[in-house]
Amino acid sequence: MKSGRSPLKQPPLRNPAESLLELRDNVVFDKFLFPFLLTAVFAIITAFAWSQRFGFPSPDPNAWTGLTIISLAATVVMTLRTLKRMRLINRGIAAEKAVGQFLEQFRAQGYKVIHDIPVKAGDKTFNIDHLLIGPNGLFTIETKGWRKPLRGQCIVTYDGQKVLINGQIPDRDPIAQAMGQAAWVRDYLKSCTALATIPVTPLVVFPGWYIDYFQAGDAKVKVANEQLVWSCIQSSPHRLAPHDAKLIESRLTDYIQSQPY
Repeated sequence: MKSGRSPLKQPPLRNPAESLLELRDNVVFDKFLFPFLLTAVFAIITAFAWSQRFGFPSPDPNAWTGLTIISLAATVVMTLRTLKRMRLINRGIAAEKAVGQFLEQFRAQGYKVIHDIPVKAGDKTFNIDHLLIGPNGLFTIETKGWRKPLRGQCIVTYDGQKVLINGQIPDRDPIAQAMGQAAWVRDYLKSCTALATIPVTPLVVFPGWYIDYFQAGDAKVKVANEQLVWSCIQSSPHRLAPHDAKLIESRLTDYIQSQPY
C-alpha cells in the first residue's frame, strides 16, 4: 500500500538518550559527511582537470588542486573535532541508557518513568533526561556520564550548593541545570492543571562515581550515583496522591506526544 495513515493513535513516547541520538545523527551529517562529500567533488574535478591537461580544453588543474588541498585540510580538522564531540555524545548516550534502564525497576514501587522530555523555553532548548512520578512526588533526573581518571580518586563532592569533580569545578553547573529543569516541570504543570502544590525534586546522577554529600544538608537539589537514587526518593518529605500522579503523567504524556517526532 503506497498511501495511507499511521495505525498509531498517538506517537510513541521517547527512549532514554533519544535527544543525544538525534544530536549525534545531525553532527555526523553536518560536520562530517558534508565536508567529506565536498572534498570528494573537488578531488573528482581535480582529477578530471589533470587528465585533460594535454590535448583538450579543461579547467585550470593548478587552481583545482589548490582548492582540493584546502578542502582536504579543512575536512581533516573538522573530522578531528567531530570525533572528539562524538566521543562526548556517545558517552552521554551510554550513561543515559544505563540510568534509564536502572530506573525502570522503580515501576514495581509505584513510580511512572518518563525518558527524554524535549523542552523549548523561549530561546532555550534542552531536555530532561528522566522523570519519575510516584508516591514521593516528582523527580527530574539529570545524568552526567563524566569519565573517571585512570588513576587516583574518583569523588564527586557536594556541599548543597556546588559540585566538585575530584576537587575541580565543572565547566557547566549541573546544580543550576537541574534546578532549571525542575522549575520548567513545575511551571508547565501549573499552567495545565489545577493542582495547588506540585512537589518536584531535582536530582543529578553521576553513574559509577563515589558521592561525598555529607556536607549537603537538606539541599534542594540531590546529588547521587545510581545506587543512591532510591534513598533520595525515600527521604523526600513530599507526598503525591495517586489521582494527582495519574493526572500529571497524562499531562506530560500529552505534551511529549505533541512535540515533533
